[in-house]
Amino acid sequence: MQQGLYDPRFEHDSCGAGFITRVSAVPSFEVLQMGLEALSRLAHRGAIAADGRSGDGAGITACLPQELFRAFLRECGLRIGGTQPLAAGMIFANLDELAVSDEILRSALEQEQLSLLCWRDVPVNEEALGATALASMPVIRQALITPLVAMQINELEARLYRARKIFERANLNSYIASLSAKTIVYKALCTGAHLREFYLDLQDANFETAFVVFHQRYATNTHPSWWLAQPFRLLAHNGEINTIGANRTWMKARENQLPPHCLPMLREGGSDSCHLDETAEMLVRGGRDVLHSIAMLVVPAWQAHPAFQDLAGFYREHASMMEPWDGPAALAFTDGRYVGAALDRNGLRPMRYAITNDNVVVAGSEVGLFDLDDQCVCVKGRLGPGQMLAIDLEEHSVLEAEGIKQHLLKQSPKRNSRLLSVPAVSARIEPIANERLQCIDLAEDVGGKALDAIEILRHSVSAAGEWPPFKPASPVWLHARRSQAGHQPHGARG
Repeated sequence: MQQGLYDPRFEHDSCGAGFITRVSAVPSFEVLQMGLEALSRLAHRGAIAADGRSGDGAGITACLPQELFRAFLRECGLRIGGTQPLAAGMIFANLDELAVSDEILRSALEQEQLSLLCWRDVPVNEEALGATALASMPVIRQALITPLVAMQINELEARLYRARKIFERANLNSYIASLSAKTIVYKALCTGAHLREFYLDLQDANFETAFVVFHQRYATNTHPSWWLAQPFRLLAHNGEINTIGANRTWMKARENQLPPHCLPMLREGGSDSCHLDETAEMLVRGGRDVLHSIAMLVVPAWQAHPAFQDLAGFYREHASMMEPWDGPAALAFTDGRYVGAALDRNGLRPMRYAITNDNVVVAGSEVGLFDLDDQCVCVKGRLGPGQMLAIDLEEHSVLEAEGIKQHLLKQSPKRNSRLLSVPAVSARIEPIANERLQCIDLAEDVGGKALDAIEILRHSVSAAGEWPPFKPASPVWLHARRSQAGHQPHGARG
């Protein structure tokens, strides 16, 4: 909602983002610490308040720390089997809504045959925050969840998504930062250097992860807030979406074609990054993986570029389903299986990467985020316009340009559209009658002088009130009026 000169439609971010992962997908506390250290080195990418600690927001996405949460359940006297799936929600709750948010979330989970085992108050150090962040700090809680019936992990993710949408339809002031059995988001209204100090979980050796996606926000034309800090549920976005007005309108227009469990599609008051993330998530929950979804949204300039011609059919077909979310954008992303980075078609936001000989892959907005021995780096470079880099943590492989292309071709091998060539037909050129030429000359002469006179009048009466809209007369009307008056068209050609 617009308040004074502030309008949330103009929310944009200009930030720092990146990731670190091991191709082996072996979780470790070391990977978490390397990700947090890289985040702390992005301080120049974010703003800081006068209190010296409040910022525009910083955060990470990591693997769900299974041992950390299962140890907590044991302390509470709750035991679940070692193979039984465990999910967690990171909740930014409004203090006045604790009881009602608890009730709504429990009900939503039960509708999807999921059980809320218990609430966990996230241990935090409030002294790490500045006064500005502390004044707006929500109640930060985690919901630990398990399914009531046996199901695959992707089915569990889909049910958690539907349960979250039920919660969101209640229109509370509470916000679910993440709700997943694969990933969890830790973010706060602080700088990256203070995130580890604020969340005590990030200092716990039981917090082991195979990857970290990190983000330092620098908000432009916006009011910093806890829920708009990044990463969001899939993406960490550096840049802005210049087509965001049209993108939001198109997504709103699609709402009556979407199943009810997908609504609300876009959260009211969200930034361009937030709405890009929500759209990508909708595509993922619809059956595509995150690489496929991002390729649909952040589209390269494929029409004439030789590097993308093998995928021309893919992009042409998807153009009828989704318009590009276009603008300077560098993305770091994960859905728990894939971790990667992508650049928009313009390539105006940097994203540099390196791969070491012990299969550590890092990427970030600039060099110097990670302490890597140059002798151990076997590949390094930067993403070009429209390029993507991803790591498949299940197949333990790195997908560079060729691997991404083959992956996208496998995702949609069947083409449901084809390109038709229409033969050229010669146009018949008819000569312009002399009378019509006279009309054109008259319009140029009289119309130009009339517009000059009207512009002078506009300036002279501007203080008196609103000038009525001006509609220039048509050339035919002008010609008829001059003929009735017995005038010859000025400048007529024979």
